[in-house]
Amino acid sequence: MQRRYQRDAQRLAALLGKDDGRDLFAVYCLQCGRNSTEIHHLDRRAARYRCLSCGAELTARDPADIKPSWALDWTLRVAHEGIDCEPAGQDHCSAGSTMDRTRPVYERYLGSPQPVIVPYGLVRAERGSGKISGSRGGGPYVRDLLAVHPAPLVLWLYARRNCLSDLRLGFGAAAFLGAYDEFDRFARSATSASGDGRARVLWELLTDERPDGYGTLPPMRTVLGALYGHGCAPGAARRHLTARHPGADAALLEERIGHALSWLTAHGRDRYWAAADDPPSGGAVGLLIEQLRAHTGPGAPRAGRTRADFREIYGALFGTEHGPRLDTLADVFGPAVLADALESYRDRGERPLCVRIPAASDPVLQEAVSRAS
Repeated sequence: MQRRYQRDAQRLAALLGKDDGRDLFAVYCLQCGRNSTEIHHLDRRAARYRCLSCGAELTARDPADIKPSWALDWTLRVAHEGIDCEPAGQDHCSAGSTMDRTRPVYERYLGSPQPVIVPYGLVRAERGSGKISGSRGGGPYVRDLLAVHPAPLVLWLYARRNCLSDLRLGFGAAAFLGAYDEFDRFARSATSASGDGRARVLWELLTDERPDGYGTLPPMRTVLGALYGHGCAPGAARRHLTARHPGADAALLEERIGHALSWLTAHGRDRYWAAADDPPSGGAVGLLIEQLRAHTGPGAPRAGRTRADFREIYGALFGTEHGPRLDTLADVFGPAVLADALESYRDRGERPLCVRIPAASDPVLQEAVSRAS
């Protein structure tokens, strides 16, 4: 079939709106292997060319050395493999796309219809409008997702939306924590007798695992807070989380702690360990100190705190704008220790909890990862 394409290169060029059929092929030089070549003559049997890199003037007779352009290669594969239906990104089936431009090749050369195209949305980065392209490179691989997510969650990321919608992938705190929050709700719905029947069907399509265990796990935000509060020591975090969530599936909790540690090490450092400016002077720290001194229950005392209040509190505790949940910190250290730490900053500008959380240096983080693995 490729030899036939080579023979009819000029006719195919006219159908594709090109002037010269030789431009539809590229020869990989037999001497140096580069494709910086000029084809001087092309027919069914061979391509005679000159290499612009090494200067060789040779004749390639094996079709394996003569590569059709993408437009021809696609129609060639469709015809050879008998493809009737093909999924494609929206950009590949829009006006002026390969599918649009090659229609005359199917209708007036091959005499067969184009495959039925099922369009799907593009995979885009967490921010911006650029798509993640395998041919362009630079985007995350599936192994990058699996480093911070369980396999059912990765499959769910791709399957949860209408296929025409764009899929955004990222490792920022909002994308990471949001994915876990939504996935946990999905798992609970799939396992609940009164839940969404569509969720159960989707779960069965994604994995052979049972969803029950995922519904027992603490939220990823809580797991991150436990790790942070225990200096990224997974054993201590595991004991804390098991005590607070005795019904959690042990194997899945261990997996979630490992994913949390991987994310903290590779992607979450700016959220938890980047130095912030001095926190705004407000009343949030003083109010929380008073509440902690009188608090006797689990977690932290409740209050209608604003975003500015949290920035003030985390700035006082760690010199950051974000941090673990206050409930988790109160459980890890106790209300009295947390109140003492806030007073230390308010009265003397000291942050004693930073000494108890030795996760600000790369060697410590790497050691924590090795302990978890």
